[in-house]
Amino acid sequence: MKKIRHKIFYLYSFWVYMVLAIVAFVLSTMFLEPDIKNFLVSKVSANQQSNPKTVEVIVDDETLEKFPNWNSSMYVEILDYFLMRFEL
Repeated sequence: MKKIRHKIFYLYSFWVYMVLAIVAFVLSTMFLEPDIKNFLVSKVSANQQSNPKTVEVIVDDETLEKFPNWNSSMYVEILDYFLMRFEL
């Protein structure tokens, strides 16, 4: 009888551990992940000045919302624009 109680205790403790691990994972992803990403980007990203002829084109979520039909031909148009404008 004691062996069965010990096994049940281990099973209950395993399930409690799993529930606590899942709760910790969910809470850390919800609250810590954005802050950690911002910290890493601010500390790890390059802070050097680039070549003045370098042009950065950043396509973010806001841009994709403005242009819902975004496709690869728009990249070509942007690159052609900068090629003609700045004669890289």
